[in-house]
Amino acid sequence: MNASEEFYPPAPLGVPEDFTKPSKAYIWRVTFLLLGLVGFLILYLALIALTAYGIYFLVTHPPTDFIDNNAPRNRSNNRNEAAIYGVWIGAIVCLGLLFIFFFKGLFKGNKPDWSHFLELKRTDQPRLFAFIDKLCEETQAPRPTKVFLSHDVNAAVIYNTSLLNLIIPPQKHLLIGAGLVESINLREFKAVLAHEFGHFSQKSLAFGNYVYLVNKILGDMIYARDGFDRFLVNWSGWDLRISFPAWGLRGIVWVLRKGLGGVYKGLNLLDLSLSRQMEFNADDVAVSVAGSDAIVEVLCKISFADQCQNMALGMVMNAADHGMYTKDIHHHQTQMVSHVRKVRNDENLGVPTKPKENGHTGKDVRVFDPAKGNHGIPQMWLSHPPNHEREQNAKRIYFAVAEDTRPAWSILENTDRLKRDLSLKFYKLALGKDLQSDLVDAKEVQEFIDRELIEQTYDSKYEAIYYNRWVGLDKLEEWETEAESSPLTSEAIRAFLEKYPSEQFKNLAKTSWDLLAESDLLVGLISKKYQLNGKTLTFRGVDRKPVEFKTLLEQVNKEYGEAQETLASSDRAVFLNHFLAAKELDPARAEELRDRYRFHAKLQGWASQCIGLKNAVDGAFQSMGSDSQLSPENFQHLKDLLNGSRSALLDMREATTTVNCPRLSNIEPGTTLQSLVFDGVLDLGAPLSTSGSIPGPWVGNLYKSLEKAENRLRRIHYKSLGSILIFQESTSRDYLAKTSNPPAQNPDSTALVPEGTSPA
Repeated sequence: MNASEEFYPPAPLGVPEDFTKPSKAYIWRVTFLLLGLVGFLILYLALIALTAYGIYFLVTHPPTDFIDNNAPRNRSNNRNEAAIYGVWIGAIVCLGLLFIFFFKGLFKGNKPDWSHFLELKRTDQPRLFAFIDKLCEETQAPRPTKVFLSHDVNAAVIYNTSLLNLIIPPQKHLLIGAGLVESINLREFKAVLAHEFGHFSQKSLAFGNYVYLVNKILGDMIYARDGFDRFLVNWSGWDLRISFPAWGLRGIVWVLRKGLGGVYKGLNLLDLSLSRQMEFNADDVAVSVAGSDAIVEVLCKISFADQCQNMALGMVMNAADHGMYTKDIHHHQTQMVSHVRKVRNDENLGVPTKPKENGHTGKDVRVFDPAKGNHGIPQMWLSHPPNHEREQNAKRIYFAVAEDTRPAWSILENTDRLKRDLSLKFYKLALGKDLQSDLVDAKEVQEFIDRELIEQTYDSKYEAIYYNRWVGLDKLEEWETEAESSPLTSEAIRAFLEKYPSEQFKNLAKTSWDLLAESDLLVGLISKKYQLNGKTLTFRGVDRKPVEFKTLLEQVNKEYGEAQETLASSDRAVFLNHFLAAKELDPARAEELRDRYRFHAKLQGWASQCIGLKNAVDGAFQSMGSDSQLSPENFQHLKDLLNGSRSALLDMREATTTVNCPRLSNIEPGTTLQSLVFDGVLDLGAPLSTSGSIPGPWVGNLYKSLEKAENRLRRIHYKSLGSILIFQESTSRDYLAKTSNPPAQNPDSTALVPEGTSPA
């Protein structure tokens, strides 16, 4: 047995020859879409030809053909002739620019940045390339020109594209995500690659890739903005006697883009209908060579692996802020598995359902619940069919194969070096740094991460209350004053601590979350971000018309505000009872708890502000769209928003200079918040001038600064809140042990405990 056969899981037996043959629905959808795209392309080429002919006509018909040379020469005639020549030249210039606008689209393509990928060579990875060769032969797919490895949880066929590739097929390259390899076995790896090759195999119709290609390029022609648009904008800023052709041309381009955009959106509806069939067909190719279970199990594992990697990379970046750079980012993805399951309170998360009885197969189980729809599909796959439909398709004819539990990494060689090189690529992408000699052993970095997780992982009993919620600390100073003369007795404090967190508190927090979700839905429907599936919305069991949405939103926002006020009252009760318990145990303990609350109040204020600034900048650009032809008012508003965000961020940096951190894991007590959040973050330059353009690099630096500051503030926020909960648990445990005699119920013990969190 040669190496390729040893590491190549066998295909199932008895697969019909026509199993991967595209369905009639697939063929009809491809046909209609291609007809639409060809029609669109013909229209586009006709516009190019029309503008070219217009230029030719004007050049071959100069104004002398329309001027009477025998007319008497006077000042009025001279002015008229000059005006005619001016219009003639202006028309040629405008048509020439319009021709460039159309013609440049023929050469505009998609050239992604692959510098953060690691190219794998046949000489270095003979097992992998033998595996790919055999799989391409089995699926009747063309071999990839190159093979790349990335750190992501993904796999794809990638290529550069332009409209010239309608004539000259593009070179296809295979991208393998090491984050996916980390989480699957060899048979599942075979299914993943077969799915990708299935999109381009002969059995999937060779012109299927052109559907994507033309759709991508034509969308770029209509919606992308480049130097041509910037030239028109700059020209428009000149004296009106010189810039009037630019204003006219901008109007023509706007009308053309709107018209072509309407046609393009119609074609996209056809494309969305086709994409489901393409995915089902690619899954069929995977089933034909790897069995019915493999692709389903990948779908189950990939969402979980994505969660684990995202959390691991966040922790890796936290370690990088402390000068620790790991040799293997994927080691931490694996270490995060148990943590994510604990946080999600599901020990079987990411584990495909297996038959529970002997003699049963995967045909007898369902991994995905149809009631959950698209739940669990990674963001990059939201255009795909729901997982339960893909499972039904994969098992419509069940093909069983023996399990192959060998890890997918076994197909690759020199894995330690590969993981190290991928880590270097990741840091280069994330930090812009070359760290050849600065990497440390992954186990050392994991020890740092484990200490972080202790503070950032809350007991499941707190999840509903504190997950993604700002603690209501606006009146903390009043609470502190109130605590000095509190009438709460030891019996009342004990009764509260025994039931904290109460079910009422949890339910109130859940109600608040539900109201927030309702508000988001209504805002989305009002702003047209979301679309109704019909003429009404079933809201709280009643069908509501769009005219009622604003009234409903006012009602929901009022209820949400009331819920937040009640939650803040509950937060007050939590502080008072724990503070007074700590004070009875040791006044110094109470002082530390108060200091932690004070620090947290400031911290979450800045975190909330930073998130608001980033969302405002993000929202401004989204609402204005990609159209660079903004009105003067909107353009000035955008400048004011960007300058205001810059100023607020600088003020925040200044304010955090004098704020010292309490005792937290991986952070020395007394470390300033400024050094933790803003070191190496801000590179904002001077504010935008009242006149002139908005430089892209300037905006990029601002957004990156906001993003980095937000991520670091979130990290400290989670650690601070976690440390408070740990401190309060320790205080509660010691206090209950000290006052172990069962107290009598005090009728007045709930005086400071708000409704919804009462221990009674």
